[in-house]
Amino acid sequence: MELPLPIAHYLCALIVKSRSLAYLLVSKDGVLIDAGGALSAYGLEGAPTGERLGKELFFLEGLLPLEGEPVWLSRVKTESGLSADLHIFTDEERDWILLLDATLEEAREILQQQSANELALLRRKLAKLSDR
Repeated sequence: MELPLPIAHYLCALIVKSRSLAYLLVSKDGVLIDAGGALSAYGLEGAPTGERLGKELFFLEGLLPLEGEPVWLSRVKTESGLSADLHIFTDEERDWILLLDATLEEAREILQQQSANELALLRRKLAKLSDR
């Protein structure tokens, strides 16, 4: 689908602003070529370009180099403790890793699950009371 340029620009700005986008560009032999965006949000501000990926990128272990289809992982915990949606794709010779803050979505899901659990408990209590 081809989007009009103003829509594409708007969506891009919205994602960058609301989801703390950060990116990493990694060679197929595991060397960090470039990094940018909100790296500090994920504890990655010290990731040194020109060197192999280090332990601060533990969540990428076993995923690189990417072969085949893009990979999307939801709610990956990073070194900083944030949950990130992780998108990995390749441009033939390099792998791109995008991190998008998923902390709010994770908190919403937890609250919804807690509410559902509390409702289920209430129903059980009511059922027991009505059986008496």
